[in-house]
Amino acid sequence: MQFFAKARYRFRTDPDGFLHRLIATWCVADQQAFQRKEVYDLFMKDLHQVFTEGKGPETLSQELAIYRHYGFSVADLPAERRVTLWHGLADNIVPATMAWAMTQTLPNSEAHFVPGGHFVAVDIASQIISRLRQLLDNPADAPAAVGHQ
Repeated sequence: MQFFAKARYRFRTDPDGFLHRLIATWCVADQQAFQRKEVYDLFMKDLHQVFTEGKGPETLSQELAIYRHYGFSVADLPAERRVTLWHGLADNIVPATMAWAMTQTLPNSEAHFVPGGHFVAVDIASQIISRLRQLLDNPADAPAAVGHQ
């Protein structure tokens, strides 16, 4: 993992510079979210754990593998179980087309494509929680087929 070794060196040499360069590659919505000190600081703590503690390359490899191979087919999920997805339309880390493709495979999904980037949940957490509470309180409110908003 030569890439990881270079990234680790760059992070350890200049953590803030590393994160600023990373943020500069993201969409405007994510750049704005990271202007908030609490968001920036939390992510910096995560980067510190990845690059200075534990087994960064191995952990990163495991995480990336999860997103490719779930160990089962999502099409085989029970149709009575609801999956709700939220995705920022300006996300340039994971394109919205990937979330859209997932909704076409899931047997019972609800997708919300909203303005924002990869870290859109930071700004719309209350909206997400409200929808989840609604689904928990009134399961009949969940559309029977894939719904898009």
